[in-house]
Amino acid sequence: FVLRSSFDALFQDKKLREDTKDLTCLLDSENYLLAGRPLVAIEFGSKDQQNQFLLRKLNGGSDRITNSGALSTVLCRIATSISCQASAASDLVADHMAYLLAADRDREKLFVSYLPEPRMAAAAAGMWKNDHCFVERLLPALQHAMITGVVHAGCRGEIVGQIVLLKAFDAACKICNKPPGSCVSLLSVLTQLLPSSVSNPCEFLTSSCIPRPLLDSHLACGQFVQLTHHFSLSTNVQLAERH
Repeated sequence: FVLRSSFDALFQDKKLREDTKDLTCLLDSENYLLAGRPLVAIEFGSKDQQNQFLLRKLNGGSDRITNSGALSTVLCRIATSISCQASAASDLVADHMAYLLAADRDREKLFVSYLPEPRMAAAAAGMWKNDHCFVERLLPALQHAMITGVVHAGCRGEIVGQIVLLKAFDAACKICNKPPGSCVSLLSVLTQLLPSSVSNPCEFLTSSCIPRPLLDSHLACGQFVQLTHHFSLSTNVQLAERH
């Protein structure tokens, strides 16, 4: 069981008070990677060792990618519902780091999902950046999951949108020599979404797309999270600023 009251505890060394207005100190902070289960947040000698360990966990302990491992490598970064009627759901929980979040007394209604664990998503991003693996293994596993009902096919448009945005953020991070999930400029992310026919993307974005107060803004996205609660505007702002 994991009990978490606030991610703010992870940034205590940054001295973020309730009335803090300047959050620029968080741009280069990696404390957010400590969020999640102890197994995920444990420190290794190097980031490569840590990523390989987490990829093996996503892949059920195997060094070779399996169909279930490929599916878990996709699902740990996107927000979608996993059908508990499918046998694959229990397999994802038992061997591929998915989480059984809730169950009724008769265990007839279950809620299975992946937790918002940035370090796990960052490890999975290492597989996403391999174009051959992404096209030949990860996407077919997701497609098969939709066809068989493991993943709700009705939200396929949202899933495609999430994948496109994640790939844009990953590309922006790579250009800036930063690991996936890091803060990058809004301009660099939007540039990845433009067609190659745009001759001067920077000029186009600054003149037509980005409001002047946001020209120097930074943002990060390493995964999407499934939310089932309707938050107030102030809570949404706080989540966006600090989490």
